[in-house]
Amino acid sequence: MSTVQLTVVVITYNEEHNIQSALDSVAFAGEIVLVDGGSTDRTVEIAARYTDKIFRREFDNFSAQKNFGIEQAAHEWVLVLDADETIPEGLGKEIREIVAQGPADAVYSIGRDNYFMGKKLRFSGVQNDRVIRLFPRRIRYRRTRVHETPDTQHLPIRKLRGRILHKTYKDYESMMKKVDHYSTLKALDMYEQGYNPSFIKMLFKPPHRFLRHYIFQGGFLDGKAGFMIASIRALEVFQRITKTWRLQAGETLFCPEQRKN
Repeated sequence: MSTVQLTVVVITYNEEHNIQSALDSVAFAGEIVLVDGGSTDRTVEIAARYTDKIFRREFDNFSAQKNFGIEQAAHEWVLVLDADETIPEGLGKEIREIVAQGPADAVYSIGRDNYFMGKKLRFSGVQNDRVIRLFPRRIRYRRTRVHETPDTQHLPIRKLRGRILHKTYKDYESMMKKVDHYSTLKALDMYEQGYNPSFIKMLFKPPHRFLRHYIFQGGFLDGKAGFMIASIRALEVFQRITKTWRLQAGETLFCPEQRKN
């Protein structure tokens, strides 16, 4: 397959079970930049088969990792891909056509098909999941620790027809690790923004989040997976509120990447 003038940026941390399929799916890219947060498995070894632009950078937050990767890009078009995502053939064709057209003068949002432990989720609040991932190299992510979004700099936002395949959790252990990690990062953001973790919020927000995903967004139609997703979302809300409260009490929180040291 011929390559196009596109840099794919991937950030990783212990993704040996995902990284090969992710990088295989972007073989059409002229360059792959991988920013690793200190993996202790075979992630970097596997990635080295695809690129020599591998950077070890201590993890501080997702925005900083992705922005660092974008800064290493050689091409004007950048595609940001998570290690648990793949680009299907049809979407890859769309991306190649856009890059071949010329100047990078817009940003593109891409829908995602989310899979939970091998099951495709059709409801549960993820049915309208779209993320901005294809954009000019000058774009940077806003400075948040988690659920990061790029600053589009008022460029037009266009939609691609194809969809990214996203494997959200491969098993229960990875699920709980991600909840712990994301809730810690979100709590740090909330604490810095002066969020008030009141008892009322602690009492009512988690069940409200469960009902939102399971009832109002149709999670019950996804069966057992829908129930687990709603429960995970409720748990994450509870953890980030209680962790914000712990920060206000003077406790120090550590991310999983920091604990390994």
